[in-house]
Amino acid sequence: MAATSQNPGHPENESLRERVARLEREVAENRVLRQRVEELTDQLAQLLVAVHDKDQARIDALLAELRGQG
Repeated sequence: MAATSQNPGHPENESLRERVARLEREVAENRVLRQRVEELTDQLAQLLVAVHDKDQARIDALLAELRGQG
């Protein structure tokens, strides 16, 4: 019976393969989302510095950049 579970075509093994594939897709999606959060955090920090410095030209440019990404 143990030999059956070693069979690559066995339904139990196929289920594990599908689960691993799904988890790999989710990990890849999380990487993309994490990168996007990092980018937005960086842009927000730049915007806050510009606001603190009262650099209206930089504020306008950063806001235009952020709005263009939506």
